Amino acid sequence: MLGQLATTGIGSGTSIDIIKFHAMFSVKNADMILSSKDDIHFRVRSQLLQDTSEWFRTLLSLPKNVPGANETDILRLDETGDVLAALLRMASGMEIPELSSIEFCEDILNAAEKYEMPGPISIIRLALSSSLLSTSPIRIYGIAASRNWVAEAKAASTRTLSIDLFHADNIPEISRLDSHILTKLLLLHHTRRQAFKAALDNASVFYASRDIIGSRAGQLLMIFSMLMSSDELSSPHVRIAGRSCISRNLPSTTSKESSNVCRRRSISLNTI
Repeated sequence: MLGQLATTGIGSGTSIDIIKFHAMFSVKNADMILSSKDDIHFRVRSQLLQDTSEWFRTLLSLPKNVPGANETDILRLDETGDVLAALLRMASGMEIPELSSIEFCEDILNAAEKYEMPGPISIIRLALSSSLLSTSPIRIYGIAASRNWVAEAKAASTRTLSIDLFHADNIPEISRLDSHILTKLLLLHHTRRQAFKAALDNASVFYASRDIIGSRAGQLLMIFSMLMSSDELSSPHVRIAGRSCISRNLPSTTSKESSNVCRRRSISLNTI
């Protein structure tokens, strides 16, 4: 019954009275009714929609050439009730719902872009850059990079440096990325690894001689690559102490050489 009423476009006064509305959007003097695809209804003032959405502003500027133009409109939308409720709460200046799920954030963002609502878009953009949103940095990077959000994309891509992009758990997120966005991310990882290798060969970064460092750079780089994955941190084959003196898995050296190798300056990947 609700689905039939919601698809009529115009509802009579009697039929609207039997529709169940969202508790936060049930003011009877509203002149529009929005219906979600799961048959949740929202009473909304058309002026609010015109003020906050270019899409609704254009829609509501069109002439009404239908009978009963003075009755309340029922407009069927493609979004779920949860997404519409969040979108309308943001547009209305109400308390923002919890945005802990990246899927929920992305659904709201897609709806806000569809209806051209800059306010909700800016809220989701801020949420994506918040440390409170616990999700894969690959996912956030993809969302930000596809919209040319430079600061957010840069922050997320930096966070990906601590994970193995090709770990089985990350493949679903990698497969979401457009090819040009994925290429940029792979290039970043390659560039950082090359920069780290160059730093190992640089005697001004390591106190050991260039010859000693050069002979071990490949092995140190391999161990460093293992350390990029959090799963490897507990490996019995890798031991980190103090300032990362990586001595196991290296060829035998004199104690003096090992000491020199370990006395390196700290290297920040973010500044290489």
